Amino acid sequence: MHRSRLTADVTLPREPKQERSRRKQEKLLKAAAELFADPGFEAVTADVIAAHAGFGTGTFYNYFTNKTQAFLMVAGQHELAVAPTLDRVTDAMAEGVSLHTLVQSIVASVIEDRQSVPWLRRTWLRLALTDDDVQAVQRRLDEEWDAAVAGVIDGIVQSGMAEMPPAGARALATTIRVMVDAVSDEVVLVGSITADDAAQTVADMLVALLSQP
Repeated sequence: MHRSRLTADVTLPREPKQERSRRKQEKLLKAAAELFADPGFEAVTADVIAAHAGFGTGTFYNYFTNKTQAFLMVAGQHELAVAPTLDRVTDAMAEGVSLHTLVQSIVASVIEDRQSVPWLRRTWLRLALTDDDVQAVQRRLDEEWDAAVAGVIDGIVQSGMAEMPPAGARALATTIRVMVDAVSDEVVLVGSITADDAAQTVADMLVALLSQP
């Protein structure tokens, strides 16, 4: 069974070992994804998901404790739409690109990944406020992101590309996460700003901040 960062802490009732069982779980996840997209997570039940996949309700519970687990597994198939990584940024740093380009690449990649499955991000935001399991995953992802971005900031400062802000790398990392999340969601879910303008504006602001003596 594929484990993503979103499902690392999820204990599933049964790990399929036989090909037939894996195919059943895949059909259930496909059905869940289709129904979570339309009519939406809140509108469907485990019974409906099972029926949509051509199974009885008992089969659903052979693989998932509840529909939130199914949602986390579906979200794990589109992991970057929820939990971006800094892989592309780290590669860009190694190539010596400018700080402005680095920041733009972070914002642009987050927006691109979320635009691929906008319903997923919308549902994730709702569940992160109401569901204990999704809240726990979100807290861990936030901590991982902040630690990773703080490491990138330290590397940027050590390279001489910028000055360390007075509040320190970790505080700035958290601020960047909040800013990138908010701006990306504004592009994807609201549409009040374009992806290019969002990436450009965030890059301008952060480069100005890091350039302060």
